[in-house]
Parts: sequence; structure tokens; C-alpha cells
Amino acid sequence: MASKAIEYYEAQGLLNPTRDASGHRDYNEQEVLLLTRILSTILFLLGFSGISVS
Repeated sequence: MASKAIEYYEAQGLLNPTRDASGHRDYNEQEVLLLTRILSTILFLLGFSGISVS
């Protein structure tokens, strides 16, 4: 998934990652699961129903 897409979901309030000392985002398990579900849904809507992202 593109970093700009992830930043968009963060700006929309869907993600709230913590940041480490150098400013890198640290996503918890729930946020990773949410991103996986979003990507799966996008792939399904585009017709890639046979692809697994887990």
C-alpha cells in the first residue's frame, strides 16, 4: 500500500500510530488488520478476488 494512502487514512482518523524517537510510525496490530482489510476490499472491488493479502 502506498505511503500516501496510509497518510490519508491517518488524516481521516482511521489510524493513530505512535511514533518512535526518530519519528517513524509504529502501527499496532489492530491498525495493521484495518489496513489489510482496506487493501483486501480495494482488490476485491477491482476484481482481484483470488488474491490474499494476509
